[in-house]
Amino acid sequence: MRKYRNITDTELAEFGVVREWNESIVKTLRPGTKLLWVHHHRKQYAQQNNNDKCFIRTIEIIKIDDCNITTNFGKYSLQTGMNVHRTYRSIRPGDCYGRLYLPKYLTR
Repeated sequence: MRKYRNITDTELAEFGVVREWNESIVKTLRPGTKLLWVHHHRKQYAQQNNNDKCFIRTIEIIKIDDCNITTNFGKYSLQTGMNVHRTYRSIRPGDCYGRLYLPKYLTR
C-alpha cells in the first residue's frame, strides 16, 4: 500500500505519532484512546494553516469491532487506519476523509 504523504516526518514527530499502522496494536486499544487524524487532502487544500482542525485533529476511539474502528469523528478500517466511506467527489475538509496515526507510546 502506498504511504500517505499528507504529513511530514517532522510533523509526525512533533505530534508524537508514527507513520506505520499496526493492526495488532490497534486491536488491543480500549475506548477513550486518542489517535491523530489527518485529512487525506490536507496538503492540497490547506494553503495557510495546515494545523487547522478541519485538516488535523485528535480523535477518540468509541468502539473497535472485527473490521472497523468507530471514533467520535467517523469510521475507519482496522486493517489500514483509513476512512471506511468514500467521499464520492466531496472535497469538504470535515467529511472524515482521512487516516489515523498511532501515538509513539503505543508502538514501543
